[in-house]
Amino acid sequence: AARTRRDTDARILGLWRQHGFAVPEVLDLPLPEPDDRPFLALERVDGATVRSELREARFPIARLEAGLTRFGAEWCRRHALAEKLREPGLIHSHPGFEHLIDRDGEWVSFDFEYAYTDPRRVETLVAVEIAGFVASLQRAAGKRADALLRVLVAAYPDRDRLARVGHSALVGRFPAVDASTSLVPALRSRGPRKLRASV
Repeated sequence: AARTRRDTDARILGLWRQHGFAVPEVLDLPLPEPDDRPFLALERVDGATVRSELREARFPIARLEAGLTRFGAEWCRRHALAEKLREPGLIHSHPGFEHLIDRDGEWVSFDFEYAYTDPRRVETLVAVEIAGFVASLQRAAGKRADALLRVLVAAYPDRDRLARVGHSALVGRFPAVDASTSLVPALRSRGPRKLRASV
């Protein structure tokens, strides 16, 4: 099982990097001492998790808005590519901002030891991922969540895919889809609203 998780993590990291998505680099480094246990040496990524930045008021709202704007565009590109290639490995099986590290403004994804494998369910799995990140944003950002969700939705250009989330995510792999997912279709035509006060 440990070897399978290692191999899956390495494969997905390579797949994401191949298509230009920010992930830690896999390093070819030997262990200081011989060991038969499977391991994966990864680039060290310095920075806080995005979830911690969403939670803490000391991070300016403008910084979070800029990050979500970049994330939304790349997120949409990745989902479109997953659907075009029928590649479930391009869908994060652990959707949440705790699996993104802010490296000087670049949000780096990690934690790929488990991955989807069924190409027939790509659209549903995309919807589940979107729902997971929306729920994660709602949980982490508190009073700022609605305004930041509008920024994220405005940055995601495929409105039809967003509109499918409420239906498709409910039949996805994870039954515990947060009720806040229902906000996504309703917000898709509103666009972002700026917060008046910056923290």
